[in-house]
Amino acid sequence: MITSINDYLKQKESEYRAFDKQRFVIIFNALKPKILKKFAPAKEPKMIHIVGTNGKGSTGRFLSLMIQASQKQVGHFVSPHLFDFCDRFWINGQIVSHNQLLHIHKQLESICDAESVAYIHKMSYFEYATTLAYCLFLGLDYAVIEAGLGGEFDSTTQLTRILSLFTPISLDHEELLGNNIQDIARTKVRSLCAYGIVGYQPFLNEIQEVFKEVIQEKNTNKIPAKLEFLQYFSLSTEEQIYLNSNNLPTYQQYNFALAKAALSYLKLPYHPDRMQKFDLQGRMQKIAENLYVDVGHNPQAAEFAATSVFKDKKFELIYNSYRDKNFKQILRIFKPFVIKIHILIIENNYRILPIDELVAYLKELDIPFEFFSFPLRKESRYLVFGSFSVVEKFLKYYESEKNQ
Repeated sequence: MITSINDYLKQKESEYRAFDKQRFVIIFNALKPKILKKFAPAKEPKMIHIVGTNGKGSTGRFLSLMIQASQKQVGHFVSPHLFDFCDRFWINGQIVSHNQLLHIHKQLESICDAESVAYIHKMSYFEYATTLAYCLFLGLDYAVIEAGLGGEFDSTTQLTRILSLFTPISLDHEELLGNNIQDIARTKVRSLCAYGIVGYQPFLNEIQEVFKEVIQEKNTNKIPAKLEFLQYFSLSTEEQIYLNSNNLPTYQQYNFALAKAALSYLKLPYHPDRMQKFDLQGRMQKIAENLYVDVGHNPQAAEFAATSVFKDKKFELIYNSYRDKNFKQILRIFKPFVIKIHILIIENNYRILPIDELVAYLKELDIPFEFFSFPLRKESRYLVFGSFSVVEKFLKYYESEKNQ
């Protein structure tokens, strides 16, 4: 019997290992009837699935806050987490506790025979998180579910969904999803349930045919599917005040507009004046007047960050990268906007790019750089960017420095 969710998670393989396309299909289909029987009379919530490359977390939290403001019970499943595994699970404005997760795990084990317990242990890290979210959200009115890395083979597609939302799709995780934007879009769009809304797409010209192809493919196989392309992204004065009061950059209007369109599809009342504070950390989050942090880690996210965070003013970039990211293109994007780059050392993480590769390319681009250290200068502007690991490490340093 486990006593800590975090200890149990250490037994799981990497969250970013290659997909096993059939494992979770088999496991979840075996467990689902037992879960529903155990948690009866709690029913499945109406589930909204969010798929894309960028903006999934923000869109999901905006929608969850809107649903909550309409006085419905709602859960939000997001990934990955910044500080704690619990951060992935949000219900009615609150992050769930370790005790809640441990209780759900024990409930799962209690309904299972030896074979089914073995199924739970065979789940990947993300498949296990998906199962916990499913159990936690039973009995709620709605659940907003963010896909992981993939689309059609993602474990979240095994959940019964009533609406798919597509945030901006661009190049990322090419080693798992495909080497070009069309292939990446195809596997994501194939996750479409019966109805989907497509939000802002910066590469729409390149992937528009993919949306049409997938619809035709599904209809040919007698799977009903429809898509709506969102056309308008402008916000009212009241909505803009909400973004400004939460220190959110202007590009968040695209995510807000998509969430609002989803709320309309759900036929729920819209009360922007009742929405709680946007509480998802690390999404172009303003930490101080001269300091922002963002978990972005691909070229499109870099474009948004470089052009919006400090407008036309240059800034200093605190940065590191995973080795599987297109760090060269990201640095080329940032070059016209940065005064200097501070390399934040991330230790004991096999995914991080070797420092000598990063240094060599900074020299090739002739971008001034140094290794990061405190204190930050009040007269300078800073953006922390590169990955969840970079933002997590920086914020821990930052809090420690403040407390000294």
